[in-house]
Amino acid sequence: MQRQVVFAGTPVDVNVAPNQFTEVVFPETLAAVLPEKTEGLQYHENAFPDRLFFTVEDPKYRGIVILQGVSGNTYHLRLLGGNCADLTIHGNARSTSEALVAPPASAQKKGRKLIEYMLTGETPPAYSRTQLTDPLPSRLVLEQGSVKFYLSEIYKGLNYTGLVLMAVNEGRVPYRVALEGIDFSTPELRNVLGRVTEITMYPYDFRLGPAPEFAADAAHPSHQGLVFIVSETRRGLR
Repeated sequence: MQRQVVFAGTPVDVNVAPNQFTEVVFPETLAAVLPEKTEGLQYHENAFPDRLFFTVEDPKYRGIVILQGVSGNTYHLRLLGGNCADLTIHGNARSTSEALVAPPASAQKKGRKLIEYMLTGETPPAYSRTQLTDPLPSRLVLEQGSVKFYLSEIYKGLNYTGLVLMAVNEGRVPYRVALEGIDFSTPELRNVLGRVTEITMYPYDFRLGPAPEFAADAAHPSHQGLVFIVSETRRGLR
């Protein structure tokens, strides 16, 4: 199972298990690793300096791992045994290190929009939040060039619904996602997404690197991103 997460100041849960390796990809090169509990934990680096592979000896292992990037940003993982291990977790960060600790000042004001909560990884009052774990093919929403978009998370409210799509570039070359070229008014998309009122994407330049198997080095940006959509709530959307 591959997951896309955002480092927003709270620990990111990572499922680990014995005899399996879980890959965690960070938004930058790592400078230091500090496990809270080293006994029974193994982590391995590889040729890519922005990722680590974790495995554990104890299936009930629990522990926090603190990691520091070369930029000075700090990332926290909560390793959890007892479940099926995650295969790969791709972590995105905010555009500034301050945003990893707290939401932007503008987003802390009362009455902020749903999409601002989504960008900071928070759940708005009076909203339910569901992370989808069905197999990726069953969550495919649309395709654009070499990029596929999978429904990843739903924020359900009385009047508006927030949808998070995971965008994955499966091609050999970098790709710029053209959100402006997607017709969200088609019956097929409206049946899945509803009537779209707001949309944005992370990374903010909309550019995705080539799929890992086609990347010559680690300098390419991630081949995955997140699309944040707000639509009018309608009945039937899970």
